[in-house]
Amino acid sequence: MKLLSLIFCVYLSVFSFAQQPSFFMIGEEELSGVHVYDLIQDKNEDYWVATNNGLYYYDYYHFKKIDCPIMTSSSVFNLVENKKGELFCNNLSGQIFKIENQQCELYYQIPDSLMHYEIEINFDNQDKLTILNRGLFQLDDQKNVTILLEKSKDLFYGLLSRDRQGGLYFINSNAGRILRLYNGKIEVVTAIEPQQRPFAIANQEKLLIFDQTTGELKKADSTDILVDNSIPMSGPLIYSDGENIWKASRKGGARVYTDLMSPKYGEKLVLDDYFLSAMCTDKEGNILIGTFGDGIIVIPELKTEMIKIPDPKERAAIIKITDQGDLFIGCRSGKVFQYNGQDFKLISTASQKSIEYLEFIEDEKCIIFDGLVSKPSLAYYPGTKTTDFFDLNALKDIKKVDVGKYITASNVGCFWFYPEEKRSIKIEGFDSRTNCVGYESSSGLIYAGTSGGLRIGKAGEITKFELNDKPIICKKIIEVNHKIFITTQSNGVLIFENGELVNNWNKETGLSTNNILEILPYASNFIVSTDIGVMLLSGEGTQLYKFSASEGLSAEQASDIELFQEYLYVVNKDAIRVIDLKNKLKKAIPKVELKYWEINDQVQSFSENSLNYTENKVSFFFTSKSLQNKDETNYHFKLSGIDENWQRHVFEDNVITYKTIPPGNYTFEYYASIGEKEGEKNSFSFVISKPYWKTTWFILVCVVAFLLIIYVIYRGQVNRIKKVNKIKREMIESKLTAIQSQMNPHFIFNSLNSIQDLVLQQDGEKAYSYLSKFAFLVRKVLHYSELDFIRLEDEIEMLKVYLELEKLRFDDDFDFYINSGTKEEIEIPPLIIQPFVENAIKHGLLHKKGIKKLSIEFKLSKDILVCIIEDNGIGRAKSREINERKSKKHQSFSTKSIQNRFEILQNIHGGELGLNYEDLEESGEAQGTRLTINIPVRKNY
Repeated sequence: MKLLSLIFCVYLSVFSFAQQPSFFMIGEEELSGVHVYDLIQDKNEDYWVATNNGLYYYDYYHFKKIDCPIMTSSSVFNLVENKKGELFCNNLSGQIFKIENQQCELYYQIPDSLMHYEIEINFDNQDKLTILNRGLFQLDDQKNVTILLEKSKDLFYGLLSRDRQGGLYFINSNAGRILRLYNGKIEVVTAIEPQQRPFAIANQEKLLIFDQTTGELKKADSTDILVDNSIPMSGPLIYSDGENIWKASRKGGARVYTDLMSPKYGEKLVLDDYFLSAMCTDKEGNILIGTFGDGIIVIPELKTEMIKIPDPKERAAIIKITDQGDLFIGCRSGKVFQYNGQDFKLISTASQKSIEYLEFIEDEKCIIFDGLVSKPSLAYYPGTKTTDFFDLNALKDIKKVDVGKYITASNVGCFWFYPEEKRSIKIEGFDSRTNCVGYESSSGLIYAGTSGGLRIGKAGEITKFELNDKPIICKKIIEVNHKIFITTQSNGVLIFENGELVNNWNKETGLSTNNILEILPYASNFIVSTDIGVMLLSGEGTQLYKFSASEGLSAEQASDIELFQEYLYVVNKDAIRVIDLKNKLKKAIPKVELKYWEINDQVQSFSENSLNYTENKVSFFFTSKSLQNKDETNYHFKLSGIDENWQRHVFEDNVITYKTIPPGNYTFEYYASIGEKEGEKNSFSFVISKPYWKTTWFILVCVVAFLLIIYVIYRGQVNRIKKVNKIKREMIESKLTAIQSQMNPHFIFNSLNSIQDLVLQQDGEKAYSYLSKFAFLVRKVLHYSELDFIRLEDEIEMLKVYLELEKLRFDDDFDFYINSGTKEEIEIPPLIIQPFVENAIKHGLLHKKGIKKLSIEFKLSKDILVCIIEDNGIGRAKSREINERKSKKHQSFSTKSIQNRFEILQNIHGGELGLNYEDLEESGEAQGTRLTINIPVRKNY
């Protein structure tokens, strides 16, 4: 006992305070090595950062460098906003810039006559841009200059700090005065020691004066002074977050004071790993602090604190809080610390391994934890600061059963433990290695999480519980409202009553994971630690909230969690976060908006929501104006006609793309959520038109055009058929006419009369011959009349027969001659030449005295057969006179029908078809007629 007391006395020393505000970082990579000079949140709730590398814009998702080619000096300072929400800044070259639509443009160049290397700008209560650089002058909206203080030997300087009324403070060092500009007039606020270089800063309604040479900070109307002479100061290292004063150090970190000049965090340095260079408080209440080279620190709220063990090598593994609020921390090194809210005390280094259990024994008012190998459990009594041993065999878990009675879990089973008597009794049947244990007070049942699974029962009466025929790996067992809650490695949370499973919270019921490490009751809800973070569950097991980086948690999985009153303690690898649950769980759900949308990778106005069918790649860009809730916020969205169910994206994944959307009417619905809390649903509608060939009007036009074409084709076919039928009819009529011309009564009568004469002359052989020819001619005429084309040889043969029959009429004074003129096998329309031959005989040779001659000659020219009929008759003029004497109304029927037939053939075959008459004369006397006929042909090859 003396040795143990000596061990504790040696290490019972006091460490420096290590409490910090809980924070997280943004811009660590984008602003690495960049010096931040100023921060501001604009009217759209986005952020602007003035740095030595120019101007940056942050929209909660990305940092964007704003290029300004006209900028002659890249270091930018003094981000200020007027009442219109317009932003301005300046550089040391006297350039004042206006920031608009994410662009930085030169607004005003300070002339050389007014220039000084120290430049401060701000807007006064009349919304005039005020510039301080040895002198003081203002610009109106037309950039007209009004000099308020001439540039002089007096040293005018300061931050142009603005109070809530819009008054601007600055200093006349030579005269020893702090001045205020308000309503265009300058008034003296208070006196200071001449030649001092203090800085005046407005905090709420109070003016604070900070002397950088002495480190003094005081109110202008008070004698209260805070002095920190241990920190050398130079430059304006005093900031206000709107409620508190931050007195920064050039070596890093700051001390924080309330508005009543009371120190926070024990007047110790906080954030001492960072050089703090700028500060602003946004509309969400976050404090943003710029650094030199490390990005931007975001403190969601100063009430969320961070506890760091003084020795940076130590890592907390497990914690426990007494009913007095003292925090005990077991470390991986085996050390155990006590923290009372102000100081750390090292109370043990006895353990030779990481502290695996750390419990508060209420009845004994002591803390027990891992000890020596020979004495495995140590007890520390905070009230008396004394220690003792408990022989508990590698303790794993301990739960209170009744006053003075506990149940323990160890590597050799479960025991009843009586701390006052320092006595433990083995529980029969619970012999396996046990990691956690619970006791159901209403039924007296023991729940033991063993290496072989979950065991439920009483001494000697044990049941092995399995889920889906598989053993359960238990992590923690607690009793709440007479029910047993068991966290498991892969089965979520199991809830038992009287030894029966009554509920199972898992991923199917709404949990984000089935690996639950720790569970703590909080009001009517539960806080659980899981493999993916710490979460708040409702009494029904639904996830309400996930604690994350906005609370400063540095890792998803917490080593341990503990509750004390309204504060949640979370053990991360680098520190212990203390979260004020009362304020934290009042979070409002952030609004989600569509920042813009892109069509085929081109930004589109929301007013232009009617797209054509080629504009079918659509991207939506969400924005949610919240730094606190980034890690807990989810976007939910659904595009009607594309998404059957609601889709979900995390905060950082704020771009939703649909690559090929078919034509149609669409509504894009979306909302944000934090846990089970859902924000207001919004929607945006757009239309992708069909291709013109799929539109109703185009289809109707096509149908009408198709029907019209069908009608035109039909009418054309009908007309063609009519025309063909007409032509056929006319051809038939012309053929009939040709037959009539071939077989006219005169010819038949004359032929038969001639044959009769031969018979009367008893020239039977000749009569028979001519009768046969007459029969041949009749048969051929009737046969050929049914054909469209016949061979030229057949036509010539028929002409010979005809002319031979005609020769009978003229006895021996008629001669004819036929020359085929071509050896090609061609076909011509039938019965087309004979009528002209008949006319030549009837009108030219019949009245001719003497020898009557007729020649017929054929010539082939391309696809036209030229037929030349020549006679030595009386000529057309005399023939016409004879015909007129016979009958004035007489007209050759065969000639007319042949002309009609030629017109029909020309319509069918085209080409130069027709007739040409030529009168043959000699010395003015008619010597006959020549007829040239162009006849269409068809070749047989």
